[in-house]
Amino acid sequence: MARILLLLDSSGDQRLLAEFLGRRHEVIQPDEHLNGPQAILTDSDMAIAGWLTLQRVWPDLKAKRQSVLPVLWPVLLVVSADCIGQVDQQLWDCIDELIVTPIRQAELETRIGVLLRSQQLSLELTTANQRLRERNIQLEELNRLKSQFVSMVSHEFRNPLGVASGYIQLLQSRGGQLEEPQQQDYLKRIQDTLKRLTTLVNDVLIIGRVGVGKLSYAPATFDLVAFCRRLVGEIQFSSPAPCAVDLQIGPQCEAALHQVYMDENLLRHSLSNLLTNAIKYSPGGAPVTFRLECDAQQVKLQVQDHGIGIPDSDQPHLFEPFRRASNVSDISGTGLGLAIVKQCVELHDGVIQFESQINQGSTFIITLPYRDTA
Repeated sequence: MARILLLLDSSGDQRLLAEFLGRRHEVIQPDEHLNGPQAILTDSDMAIAGWLTLQRVWPDLKAKRQSVLPVLWPVLLVVSADCIGQVDQQLWDCIDELIVTPIRQAELETRIGVLLRSQQLSLELTTANQRLRERNIQLEELNRLKSQFVSMVSHEFRNPLGVASGYIQLLQSRGGQLEEPQQQDYLKRIQDTLKRLTTLVNDVLIIGRVGVGKLSYAPATFDLVAFCRRLVGEIQFSSPAPCAVDLQIGPQCEAALHQVYMDENLLRHSLSNLLTNAIKYSPGGAPVTFRLECDAQQVKLQVQDHGIGIPDSDQPHLFEPFRRASNVSDISGTGLGLAIVKQCVELHDGVIQFESQINQGSTFIITLPYRDTA
């Protein structure tokens, strides 16, 4: 049912046409609602105007049509045959079709149907164009991310590969001349480099699965406290530099978190990234605090460091892929970790928040709801 605004010259014609159109459409008549130019601004799908009324209100009709562009707001002119020649260009700009009096009902229905169909097509075209613009924006963003990805991979892969290759060549050429401690030092550096490459490859694979919507959520029951203790041990063992992670378990959490229903792999990705970042961006040996808190509805996992912090200008973009803070200097990284963390947390229907100040450190808090095993 269309909403048709009637602006006829004669009150008698207005009444008769309103009665006829009211069988199939909702008819809006100015004297029932608003008078003058404001009537044209009412919510309607089209207008039917008489010749004399059109000459009086054409500026308002034109303004109305301009306000809804690019969608068509059609105007049908009702005019006598001897007045057609008086319709100048100015008035033609305000109308889309005319019908000559006396009006034949079949012809009127046809004209209205054509105009409403034209309006619908203009709306569909506008919607399609908007979708195309949004798609173009997405493609531009994908191209930007692709360029960043190529740049990141070429840099982040080349450097550790070059380091590992250099130490391997040293061992090959001078291995027999090196003392045992020196050989072990070179081997340790190679191992650390390979761990870094493995982490990088895993991050790239995960973010690729995120991009195609294939990062899955597969929850199972496990002991969250024991899991966190193991994870802290693994992080400290694999860290290239000495680090201290202070794991704090909130009251009642030992019992409450003994059996949680979550995705252990996604949680490992999230917490490993946060803990590794906290260690990496903290001054040498600065302690990192990892705290578990819980209540009857949710669990909070908080990672706090005393490192370089995140500039205010970078904070709104922190969870975007390939985005790194401007103050990281020569500290290695891909800008993928926090994007992965956010996706893993959201798959749990959780949220991640953070607070940070330059040179005072950062605190990341993951809040996850408890879920039933059913």
